[in-house]
Amino acid sequence: MRDLATSLAAVLVAQGCNLGFAPIVKPGHPALTRDRLSHVAQNYVRAETLAAANARLITAQSRIDSRVRTGTTTATRPPRPADHRPTTATSSRSSRTSGVT
Repeated sequence: MRDLATSLAAVLVAQGCNLGFAPIVKPGHPALTRDRLSHVAQNYVRAETLAAANARLITAQSRIDSRVRTGTTTATRPPRPADHRPTTATSSRSSRTSGVT
């Protein structure tokens, strides 16, 4: 089936966003006709195919290091300078008004 990925993505968006096919149908585009979307929904997007796809995604995700998933690796954030001190509203306000009496 030509352009199956396009039809499948359209069906998943339509179902995932609870839109129905009406806003997605493009009569001049063979992958986005109502008949094609209906065929793909009935033959490719079923409970058993979704369960199989979810199982593959979960397996792949479990292989990712947990530090990468949560963004806590040193590669995901730059190191802080040694003299970095967080400023607070109180400290910045007091420094602005310290010379004025």
